[in-house]
Amino acid sequence: MGTRIYYNDVLVDTFPVQYHDSGHWETDYVFTQPGIHIFRVDLYDVSEYGVLTYTFNISTLNPFGYIFYYVVIVGGIGGIGLIIWSVLSRKKVRSKL
Repeated sequence: MGTRIYYNDVLVDTFPVQYHDSGHWETDYVFTQPGIHIFRVDLYDVSEYGVLTYTFNISTLNPFGYIFYYVVIVGGIGGIGLIIWSVLSRKKVRSKL
């Protein structure tokens, strides 16, 4: 079995052809760019068909990163708004006394 990794139709990385005794394979891989990567897995069956190639789309998008920034910014703006509101309400109370 061999694996080729594509990003924007450009070959990014390969895993060399290896023999696997069972039907399970794991590896650690770090994606350097977010987006959709194409994995092409070549299964070598010398007895009947030769090479079988299977294609997998793997998405590495992180939508929660942007949501986190928006929540922090809105929380900061809300905190500043509360501080301004409390300062202004104290001035109104003091002016009435």
